[in-house]
Amino acid sequence: MGAETLTGRIVNAIDLIDGILDAGSIRDYTSRDQLIFMREQLTSMASHLRHRTAPAAGAHALMSRMVVDSWPLDSTLGRQLVDIEDDYLALLQGTRRHP
Repeated sequence: MGAETLTGRIVNAIDLIDGILDAGSIRDYTSRDQLIFMREQLTSMASHLRHRTAPAAGAHALMSRMVVDSWPLDSTLGRQLVDIEDDYLALLQGTRRHP
């Protein structure tokens, strides 16, 4: 997957998170702070992709851990966040970690 396509998916996820925050429709398995953190992570990813800069050393799957630990398995947004983070890290490493 290319950086441009991934950036579009990231922007879409940011818009979804903003919509949840604006509407105040935060589910009981997450928090406002957690969603804001995820939005910040996504914004940082998009910035690195747009400017072709490397993230800080030690970039790892922070959002995925949160989603897997506390979100329901059928969460569409949760799945998007995990996939985006996986694709982002794979792009940085030059491979895809999961099929």
